[in-house]
Amino acid sequence: MEHAEHRHTPAGTPPAQRERPAPGADENPAGSPAPGAGAEPAENAAPGPLPAPGSAAPTGRQNSAPALRAVCVLAGTAAVLSALALGCAAALCLRLWPLGSQAENTPGGALAAGAPAQQPAENDSPASLPGLPESGPPAQQSAADPPAAECPAGAYQQLWPELYVTPPRTVEPAEKTVYLTFDDGPSANTVSILQTLAQHDAKAAWFVTGGSIAGREAELCAIAGAGHALGLHSSTHDYKTIYASVDSFLADMAALSAQVAGLTGVQCALVRFPGGSINAYNAGLYQPLCAEVLRRGYRYYDWNASAQDAVSPQRSADEIARRVIDGVHANRWSVVLLHDTKSHTAQALPQILETLAGEGYTFAALDPSVPMVSFGYGD
Repeated sequence: MEHAEHRHTPAGTPPAQRERPAPGADENPAGSPAPGAGAEPAENAAPGPLPAPGSAAPTGRQNSAPALRAVCVLAGTAAVLSALALGCAAALCLRLWPLGSQAENTPGGALAAGAPAQQPAENDSPASLPGLPESGPPAQQSAADPPAAECPAGAYQQLWPELYVTPPRTVEPAEKTVYLTFDDGPSANTVSILQTLAQHDAKAAWFVTGGSIAGREAELCAIAGAGHALGLHSSTHDYKTIYASVDSFLADMAALSAQVAGLTGVQCALVRFPGGSINAYNAGLYQPLCAEVLRRGYRYYDWNASAQDAVSPQRSADEIARRVIDGVHANRWSVVLLHDTKSHTAQALPQILETLAGEGYTFAALDPSVPMVSFGYGD
């Protein structure tokens, strides 16, 4: 390694480590006397001994040459060692930098003074994160870090491109409008319910389940053919499965949507979450789940009146009718929860229709232009 051509001395370098001329170089500029050579003697100095005849008089330059050479050799050796030490220190810093950067981004890592903690975006590359240069070292994953999720948060937005509808403009319903909605069908009661509705010139909506459709495809088509609304309830109706994640719910929803469309040609735009939009199974999930359903253009509906026919299988038809009528009276317009699978509900339906129609109520099929009826967190 050559050092003679580099004359820059870093600030703060100790004198012993500063570069010196190469061994054998003249330390004095040309034309200047060497120390002790050519100096004027003192005026009263006694003359020294004369040299022997024929010998040259010794000079200070000749006497100091061996010492100067030794000093230069030592200085050069020190410069080489200093350069090697600086190189090793720089290499060690570069080696440790990625580990230090990683530690700063962990919960126990130190943050720069005055710099707030920042959460990186999901798809940010290391070069775009705060505190790292554009050409910084690649991100490293600690052995203690969990493996990356197969479907990170938000990735479901790119899935099921067929699961989109265009919502209509919201229109406020007329006062005393009743939207009867039947969950979990079709069932053995569907034909009876359809006949009762037809006799009273009433329309309703069915939030169907995939498991109930198998073997009752004719009833499903009869619902759509009579002008009633079809909505998506669940393909499996398995709470633990569908509410495991947003992805799980959307997968279930997509399967049911394709099933209904394939049999009836109806592209459903109505959704009813099993158990309602907020329940014990989706308490930690309902916000992103409801937001994603709405983002895809669907409208989901809870209810503001209920037959409570699924709460107790022993409820009589009279009790079911009374609960529905009382619930409707409490609202300007109502979305009523009933269950297609309950025989007592089918038996209570004539009393519900006759009583409310006699009070000036009308029965319409729910559609996406109706303002959503949805639970609040405290409901």
